[in-house]
Amino acid sequence: VDARTRKRILKDKGVEFYQPILDQYKEMLKKHPKPASVTFCWMQGERDALFEGPADEYFENLEMLIAALRRNLADANLSFLLGLANPLPARYLDLEAVQSAQRRAANDIPAVRLVETAGLTKHADGVHYDTAGVLELGRRFADAFLATRPAS
Repeated sequence: VDARTRKRILKDKGVEFYQPILDQYKEMLKKHPKPASVTFCWMQGERDALFEGPADEYFENLEMLIAALRRNLADANLSFLLGLANPLPARYLDLEAVQSAQRRAANDIPAVRLVETAGLTKHADGVHYDTAGVLELGRRFADAFLATRPAS
């Protein structure tokens, strides 16, 4: 994470985006106190690929995120579905490094599975998915979830 992003994330209050995940999970547990399994879906990496540098730390940061989620959600077997970053390579100088780190995570970290994003339709910016792309991405995450969830 570059200094500008770190400042935006931290905002002198701790990690701005992580705590809401924990809070939402806690609220969910009030309604469903004993989930059969927990799966975390993650679609991210484009910003890290935009500039040279942050991609070098992508695997280690992702590994720390997964470990922290498993620890803070008290679920050592938490499944983690990781959408493969796929913006336009011409603008994203370190895309190959981010994708390599994502593939490594799927191979090296238990219960992490990569979700393929090739062929999804996008808005004109070439980064964000349009409605059809988001719907198909959701189907792909659902298929990955169904393929990895414990038998009931």
